[in-house]
Amino acid sequence: LLEQLELGTELVERGRWFADSPATYQAVLMLGWLRKNQRVLGLPSLTVTSRKQWFEMGWMHLLNATGGRPDEDEFLAQIGKSAIGKKSASRGMSEQTEGMRRDDVVAKIKELLGKSFRSLTTHSPQVA
Repeated sequence: LLEQLELGTELVERGRWFADSPATYQAVLMLGWLRKNQRVLGLPSLTVTSRKQWFEMGWMHLLNATGGRPDEDEFLAQIGKSAIGKKSASRGMSEQTEGMRRDDVVAKIKELLGKSFRSLTTHSPQVA
């Protein structure tokens, strides 16, 4: 019945995403904040082409809000926890140092949050 009614087919956020995922939850919050502040931030209309710019602006403000340490935020840290214990042999180290762990977790948070943001905005208009 929902398919016949085409319920939700006009929603931009109709992509494949998981409501119970911390990365998706944070991406939804980020997208909402960016939309609310679009004019002040000087962002163009959200399109498939501009969504990278939107995400990078959101990421920059998330870093600012966390003092550059999203890995120290209890909620955000769970997004990047899979980077803890990452093999460091490619870096010429036998173990992951504290600094490497921090950098790896922050990079994983950005990676997974970016994937969620892209999934959430998959159906943004193609052209502004």
